Amino acid sequence: MAINYEFALESQGARLERTNRRMFIVVLVLVVALIGSNLAWLYYESQFSKTVKIEQEAESDNGNVILNGTGELHYGEGQTDSND
Repeated sequence: MAINYEFALESQGARLERTNRRMFIVVLVLVVALIGSNLAWLYYESQFSKTVKIEQEAESDNGNVILNGTGELHYGEGQTDSND
């Protein structure tokens, strides 16, 4: 019984071509899905305001003033504890 290797190779090649075509389509679908999901996240995140304007005023007669987030005024003086 003779085996026709040419027929076997042609059918194997046709099968691989179909598989490669399917894989290429899957890759294209995944790339489009990735781009679409990133664009959806950009649209979602652009709906929120990201800028906040905060104004604080302080008056000092004797030097620099430091304002912290709690609204307390700290003048440029400090105390330290010694480790003795």
